[in-house]
Amino acid sequence: MKLKHWIITLIIIFSGYNVINYIINKKQSKNWTANSEKILIEKCMIDSKNMAIEYPILTKEYCCCSMKKIRDSISLEEYLRISKMETEEQIKILIPIFKECLTEYQNRIKNLNK
Repeated sequence: MKLKHWIITLIIIFSGYNVINYIINKKQSKNWTANSEKILIEKCMIDSKNMAIEYPILTKEYCCCSMKKIRDSISLEEYLRISKMETEEQIKILIPIFKECLTEYQNRIKNLNK
């Protein structure tokens, strides 16, 4: 009977260790820094062209929202890999990640133009 308790205890400890390791590795694998986020938000603003001029606050909010969604979904390394792909491929991969931000942005602009 005592042996069963030890085996159960070892299984619990081992499982806990694996869960903690997974969480730590997942956080470390993202590798996003404040600087990389800032650069990508600025790039988003530049890529937004006239929209950033006409709606600077909304565009900045959209870029920040999109960046947060991307940062929370994929690692910087993965993002850089995706950014080297053709535009169509980038769209297929990235739009679903920040679609919510884009929809909100578009709706807010429509409401301003009513």
